[in-house]
Amino acid sequence: MRSAVGETVKVTAAHMGPVETLYVSAKEKASETKPAILLGEVLSRIRNARDTVVGAEESAAKYEEWIPDSVLAVIEWEKEQREHWEQEGKDGVDQVIDQTVTPMLNKAFKPVVLHYGNRKILKEENLEIVKISFPELGNHARAGFGIEVSYAFQLPVPFFHKTVMIRKKAYERVWVGQ
Repeated sequence: MRSAVGETVKVTAAHMGPVETLYVSAKEKASETKPAILLGEVLSRIRNARDTVVGAEESAAKYEEWIPDSVLAVIEWEKEQREHWEQEGKDGVDQVIDQTVTPMLNKAFKPVVLHYGNRKILKEENLEIVKISFPELGNHARAGFGIEVSYAFQLPVPFFHKTVMIRKKAYERVWVGQ
């Protein structure tokens, strides 16, 4: 299992250069498209509106002794609602990643790990990909790839039926140049 995980990480890290090149090229081309420009304008307007609301909240907090309590209550309610919806949006994205993207990636890398392992020893049904750490493409300071795997192993000891979980983690800096 150690060699399977280690080789998977080494080979994947060694071949990340072309992936990063494609990513950077696609990102540059995508940023020049009309939808990307429109989305950038929309995001800019949303940020400006949010900054205006936050600025109003801060102004109200500075001058709260002169503002009636009913207006302060409305501002406090608005602030709580805004913070709640911002958190809900972040939680929603995290939930989609945890429930959809991560299991798909784990399933996709399982055959790769098994490819580098000894099939006579490692059984697919006992192997589980626990975590995959991808590099931040375009950011060479965070250019690392890693996999953590667990394997359920039945101890071959007579009269003693015990399953042991073996874990292995490998991490490698990806080869992206510079």
